[in-house]
Amino acid sequence: MPTVRVVTERDVDQLVESVTNLFRDDAGQFDPLTDTSWPQREGHARYSALVSDPDWLLLLAYDDGGRLIGHLVGRVNEPGSTRPHRSAVLESIYIWADIRSQGVGALLTTRFLDWAREQNAVFASVSAYAANEKAQRFYQRQGFASQSVMLQTVL
Repeated sequence: MPTVRVVTERDVDQLVESVTNLFRDDAGQFDPLTDTSWPQREGHARYSALVSDPDWLLLLAYDDGGRLIGHLVGRVNEPGSTRPHRSAVLESIYIWADIRSQGVGALLTTRFLDWAREQNAVFASVSAYAANEKAQRFYQRQGFASQSVMLQTVL
């Protein structure tokens, strides 16, 4: 059974490793305009600053042998003038390829949604590349439904 724990300052390098894999595998495949070197360059400073921020949830998943197998990063947003409800955003999730379809992503997502409810979020959102149909199917199985579509053109 995998274990999930909240990231501490000593875990930030492992989080950056997992986020690096996400950028390489996801943006590297589906979005050639994304700078996939961002995690190595700025990830440690970014996530170190978020470790103690109560509006952010940083999780790492490990297999029975203690090997890192994935992460989740989520946040809550305060109400705004056009959306007068607290919301949660699943910023990123990544599971090692050899572990996928074994429930780790669902475990991380459940922890995120439970946390979002505890933070009094009214809804949660996540985005996925249009071409990443596997990710979209995964999110739909977790209860997410399409709400809008963003269209883009490269200039």
